[in-house]
Amino acid sequence: MIDLLGPASAGLFTLWVIAIVVVEWVLPIPTRMHPLWILHQSAKRLAQKVHPNKPRSRSQQRISGLMATVLVWLLIVGSISLFYALADLKQLLGLLLLFFLLGSQPWRQERKVILHAASRKMLKIARARLARWLNRDCSHLTEFGVQKAVFEQSAKNHFHGWAGTLFWFVLLGPIGALNFRVLYELSRAWPQHLPGWHDFGFVATQLFRIFNAPPALLFRAVLTIFAWVTKRRPKKSKWSGSESQLLYGQECSLFSLVAAVTDAPLGGPIKYQGETITRPRWGTQKLRAKENYVAIFRHFALLQITWLIALSPLLLFSDLLLTR
Repeated sequence: MIDLLGPASAGLFTLWVIAIVVVEWVLPIPTRMHPLWILHQSAKRLAQKVHPNKPRSRSQQRISGLMATVLVWLLIVGSISLFYALADLKQLLGLLLLFFLLGSQPWRQERKVILHAASRKMLKIARARLARWLNRDCSHLTEFGVQKAVFEQSAKNHFHGWAGTLFWFVLLGPIGALNFRVLYELSRAWPQHLPGWHDFGFVATQLFRIFNAPPALLFRAVLTIFAWVTKRRPKKSKWSGSESQLLYGQECSLFSLVAAVTDAPLGGPIKYQGETITRPRWGTQKLRAKENYVAIFRHFALLQITWLIALSPLLLFSDLLLTR
């Protein structure tokens, strides 16, 4: 961050960041009012306009995806970056951006509703609400399937979106975090693994993978150390080399470690528009009672705290630079 929050934050940068993380963690924000949800839905609607459901050449689809990515980047990142450069209260604006970019609250509130509905056998409601977050067929999920999908979405949201956003904020400041989070939301809105979206979502997904590589590598190291300390080693699984392995390899690497540390049931086959993708399974594959899945979410929270601690040397280094 170095000089981005201004001299008023000298020596207090670490405390400010921790305070924002805690406030964002506990302060509920309605899903439909959250800027990231609005961005995600807007990206989906943009794709419906520029990526019609009809056969087109791969080059045309990639050009459309590139232009859509550039358009969203200019509208969101470009405009906010310009405003940030001209703003006087950079400290306040930077912290406000971090608050919204972490984006853990909408899903935290939603997963409670989904799991509650599933436990009361209101599977139709649980599937419908879950389908708004997942780009997959949820219409035939059992109660256990709903639970597992919630765990997977929680892992991806916390350990890709949340962790990566915090990493880039500490390293490059609010605009770096904004770049990362926009790419994360676009990769979710235009999923490359979904049939018919492989080429349109190519640019956004590849850019996200590039930006996600450094925090993902560090987070895997944190998970590996955590698993070694707690003596919970991930099980090795064989997976045949295929295009789906290329698309899901990074995700499955994360899931294997998260399942080992938290005992969350993850993996297994998933269906996208009638196409079934085979994946390995991790964790104990059984339905969990409320107290059990609450304990799993506590493990997720503990991993987030561990991530914050792992980033503390960078935070303290930024503090030292600010005080000079």
